Amino acid sequence: MTPKKPPDPDAPRSRAISGPADDWIRQFVKHFELNIVDCSRDVPPDAGVRESMRATASAVFATFLDSGMDKDAVLDLLEQVAFESISAGIAWSETLNHRRFELIDKEIEQSLTPAERIELVRLTGIMRNHVESELNLPIAGVQELHRKLLQLGASGEHD
Repeated sequence: MTPKKPPDPDAPRSRAISGPADDWIRQFVKHFELNIVDCSRDVPPDAGVRESMRATASAVFATFLDSGMDKDAVLDLLEQVAFESISAGIAWSETLNHRRFELIDKEIEQSLTPAERIELVRLTGIMRNHVESELNLPIAGVQELHRKLLQLGASGEHD
């Protein structure tokens, strides 16, 4: 058994990994190594990168299943991670809003394909990030209201 590496005393606290998370990651890596060897056995020696990628993806999927997740939870997690990486930096627009409504209509009609379902989830996430962004808060109006309330309180006027 490989001994645990002691924590770096100079590492920032925000980058520290909890004991249970560290244990889970170490177990995941061990299981991944076993699964990658197992999944790679089916890859022919003259296989290209695409076949190796597929074997690696199969090993990752199998390792998540080994960790106690069910198939749907693994798919949801991978979808969330893909959404976050694909959607980073995409600004919400009228075009995206229009497409989202098209997909919602298809969902209501029960004609949404699996790829469109993922697209709808992605677009909904981008929209929510846009709506919840600090850039969209009516700060000027809130500041004006705050100023008026402070003036009202200072003057002693009450309704």
